[in-house]
Amino acid sequence: MAKKQYPDFSYETPLWEKGYGVIGIDEVGRGPLAGPVTLGAVCIGMPNMGTPESWLGLGIDDSKRVVEKRRTELAAYITSHALATAVADSSVEVINKKGIVGAIQEATLSCIRQIRLSVPSSVPLYVLCDAFTLPSLPEGIIGQEGIIKGDQKSCSIAAASLIAKVSRDSYMKSLATAYPLYCWEENKGYGTQKHRDALKQYGITPHHRTLFVRSFLP
Repeated sequence: MAKKQYPDFSYETPLWEKGYGVIGIDEVGRGPLAGPVTLGAVCIGMPNMGTPESWLGLGIDDSKRVVEKRRTELAAYITSHALATAVADSSVEVINKKGIVGAIQEATLSCIRQIRLSVPSSVPLYVLCDAFTLPSLPEGIIGQEGIIKGDQKSCSIAAASLIAKVSRDSYMKSLATAYPLYCWEENKGYGTQKHRDALKQYGITPHHRTLFVRSFLP
């Protein structure tokens, strides 16, 4: 059986060598029927720091390929050891108003601005995103690249996916206590059969995305 390939710094290293700081960005919660979409952003270190080999042995990976307990452990390490991290939600209200793409862009910009405030202004920043790019970039951002399956290729993007996933899952579990009929502690707002059946029987809550559920509700 082939050895599992983890994300590495193939994309980051050439940018570090140019003197850029690198922000990895990923979203979690694009497809659920309920709850926010959450963006994570991670700037692992300063430019010209050399490849941080210690990060590569941790098993940082696309959050969907990491079990829950390990996700929580890795998210704590990332938050403690990275130069800067940020998490931002776009609420259901924003998703219903702007659509999922607009909501993701809004939260992405919030994350980038948070990271920019945490990194010395003399360091130009470059953004690596998982499969999307922004129509415009905030001041102080030198460029961007959207990488297909970036959370399986770039350690920075994978790290961002982990902190976003842990944050959103925690939020959905907290909501589940107030809305036990929808099983959010299990499905995190995704459209499982139990969730869809509950929607048809009990209707929507203020945390449901009306744009997403209207297709199968009376």
